[in-house]
Amino acid sequence: MKAYAYFTRSRLLLLGLVAVLVFGSCGGGVHGFLQGLGERRRTRLHSILMQEHMRREAARKLTGRPRREALRQAEQTSEARLDSLLPSSYEQRKLQHRFGKIKRQLRHQWSQPAAARP
Repeated sequence: MKAYAYFTRSRLLLLGLVAVLVFGSCGGGVHGFLQGLGERRRTRLHSILMQEHMRREAARKLTGRPRREALRQAEQTSEARLDSLLPSSYEQRKLQHRFGKIKRQLRHQWSQPAAARP
């Protein structure tokens, strides 16, 4: 009869490492998502997000009902443009769940010189 096998901390860590090596990162996360869009769509996504940012900044100078209306209109405009840019459900889900990371990654990419961009 075999001895009872138990998992120590080192075996659990090794098991996790083996799983990563076998299955890989399966998509590359936010960086892989942005690289998969291609340069043209990535540029368009950046411009949509920058335009929304500018509209929101302008709306913050207003107060009350006009402010709420301007914020709502800015959000609707950018959502419509994003829906046409990212038609698949995977892209929509990734954008929805990783929106902050995507914005930071785009901001980081566009802060670099053009020659250094991927």
